[in-house]
Amino acid sequence: MKKITTATLVFLCSLSSAEELANQRLAEFLNHQQSLNSAISDYCQQSTPSAESLTEHWQEAAISWYQIAGLQLPAAEFMQTEYSYVFWPDPKDRLRGQLNQALSQSPQALPANQLASAVKSLSAIEYIATDAAKNASFSLEQRCQWLTFISDHQIVQTKQLLELQSLYEFETAEMVNAFHGTALSAYSQVKEISARDTRIIWQLAPGWRSDSSWPIQLGLIEQLQLFFDYFAEQDAQLASWQKRLLAFEFSAQKPELETLLAYRDYLSELAEYVEHDLASQLDIFIGFNNFDGD
Repeated sequence: MKKITTATLVFLCSLSSAEELANQRLAEFLNHQQSLNSAISDYCQQSTPSAESLTEHWQEAAISWYQIAGLQLPAAEFMQTEYSYVFWPDPKDRLRGQLNQALSQSPQALPANQLASAVKSLSAIEYIATDAAKNASFSLEQRCQWLTFISDHQIVQTKQLLELQSLYEFETAEMVNAFHGTALSAYSQVKEISARDTRIIWQLAPGWRSDSSWPIQLGLIEQLQLFFDYFAEQDAQLASWQKRLLAFEFSAQKPELETLLAYRDYLSELAEYVEHDLASQLDIFIGFNNFDGD
């Protein structure tokens, strides 16, 4: 991936309205979900399948989901999607135990609404394509039954999310909240993996099994760039915040600890600025959100 610059976001900077952003992100997510579904079908038709294409499509879907999560859409809150897409945070790796138990039986053994969120999440697909694939206890047929079931469930869920969000407005106030939410989402991930301040624990980040943790963070950085451009005319101070972000010169390579800690502090400060300064300038109040940890 190239270094993140506003030039890489031309198609996003052309957004004519806040509502267009929400609609575009949701449409992108559904498209990635459907592409993942096709990749699963291809994977399951091979006698000795390679998970490379599958995990690539999974990563794209996960990035897309976290960009949507950062928008803090009212439809997502109403549907309680916090764990139904990416099962994170999961510091004790509960996902592993729940999936290992689930894989020993058919996905049709229980109604979908009685299954734990973990076993029908995007994270479950990642686990089955990586760790479970290395476990001789689970046959290809078992894995593919669950991969197909989960992916089909995810697409139905995403279509419901799109339909529900169409009933809500997404305008300037929602954009400010989304700016704030994206900064806090990025911060929460970085904070989790750097909590000890002495080393980075990537296994505590979402998507670590498929090495997707940093690409997910880069997707959030791209979204932050979008908000800087969108609000540039309303707040000239945002230019300095954007300059600080670009100064990190992030690329596809994971950053070292010192850089990550500086980035963590930056995200915390940025979220506070958006909440107290930008929002106040626009006469907008940002209330409780799921990322505050209150």
